[in-house]
Amino acid sequence: MPIKSLIKPETRTKILVALGPMAGLALMISIFLGRLNDPNLDFAGGFLIGLSIVGNLAFIFVVTRYLRKIGGCNDRQKKN
Repeated sequence: MPIKSLIKPETRTKILVALGPMAGLALMISIFLGRLNDPNLDFAGGFLIGLSIVGNLAFIFVVTRYLRKIGGCNDRQKKN
């Protein structure tokens, strides 16, 4: 993975955190396209739904891993 090694981990995390809002926007656009009732837009709507699902899953994974790393995810650790 030579390309991945060129990007700093902090920059990579920022890019992956940006997937959350992007996935939400893709979901809103796909809902809008679905309401138009145009069969020519079915592929675009399905593609955006898939992008929304994958983007939200990646966002949840990256954010929980980042919060666990900085220690802000679990309250039980602070009680010790």
